[in-house]
Amino acid sequence: TTVVKGGRTSHMEKYQIRPSTEGVAGLALIVNIRDFLGKPAMTRHGSEKDVEDLRSTLEYLNLKVEVKENLTQSQFLMAILEFVETLENNDADIGVVCIMSHGDSDSIETADNLTVKIENDILNRFGNRYCPSMIGKPKLFLFQACRGDEVDPGMSITMGSRSAMTDSSKKVPTTLNDSIMAFSTIPYHVAYRKSEGSPFIKIVCDVFRTYGHDLEILALFKKVQSEMENVEANGNKVTAEITQRGVKKDL
Repeated sequence: TTVVKGGRTSHMEKYQIRPSTEGVAGLALIVNIRDFLGKPAMTRHGSEKDVEDLRSTLEYLNLKVEVKENLTQSQFLMAILEFVETLENNDADIGVVCIMSHGDSDSIETADNLTVKIENDILNRFGNRYCPSMIGKPKLFLFQACRGDEVDPGMSITMGSRSAMTDSSKKVPTTLNDSIMAFSTIPYHVAYRKSEGSPFIKIVCDVFRTYGHDLEILALFKKVQSEMENVEANGNKVTAEITQRGVKKDL
């Protein structure tokens, strides 16, 4: 990316991701909770298609992918810790975590009808304190889950109107940084899924497969956001949310 400052042109530094000719670039974990103990009405039909699409896309992007399904709370927590350990024991340039289940504003539901906290049980585990080998390396988190019960019926508008890590020593945060979190919906709102999969996951996969080798990741997610504007489920609209922490370079 080229940045112009004071009439001078400079180039944004990039995260270093090895080409496929030099081996696997990174590691990815996909966790899909499709079935819930004693609650067949909560079965997430179509989520198996999301798993297939995500695995294919991440492998296309030169990542080694591990898939875990229908985990209980204890199994889920262990899977996160084991993936962190795997990152620690491998020379990965990037780590990706994809979580798909039911959820609410701050948690994800597990197969035994318990929950894990998004912040404390997932994101924090990848902080620099616990995952030092990934300091200064990008980490991407995708969440396909409801974050509440609210729906957005949308509104009609008149188009055309204007509305407003080097070898030297340095201190780094102990918390999670160099990270992007992508949620299928905004806080307190529902997410959507069809028998053929989730619109959010399908759009992410389509955009990353088409433009992943050409565009910087935040530009990719802008395309995702644009495509999400075309999604309508049960007459309602849905808005994805993309946040970042301590992202200092292009990816």
